[in-house]
Amino acid sequence: MYRVILTSKSLDDLERIEGFIAMKSSAATAQRYVSSIRRFCETLRIAPHRGEPRAHLRKGLRSIGFKKRVSISFRVSDSKKTVSVARIWYAGYQGKSE
Repeated sequence: MYRVILTSKSLDDLERIEGFIAMKSSAATAQRYVSSIRRFCETLRIAPHRGEPRAHLRKGLRSIGFKKRVSISFRVSDSKKTVSVARIWYAGYQGKSE
């Protein structure tokens, strides 16, 4: 089994997504949604090579969708048995990307 690591950028993404959804809906809805994204990311520990390779963007990069509105970019290290979640994009959020 692999270990899933959320990078600082992916954690920032989750914070922005939560804030955006809280403004559009409610804090409770936003918390539940972000929790579901985190749980989904944790499933990468079991099958880390899911999703689509995105080597044309960056070597070793993969992406996978979640609930039709979220795209998760990550890298798998077989030697370290880790999945590093690089970014989490939300289709409803058009805020500034860094």
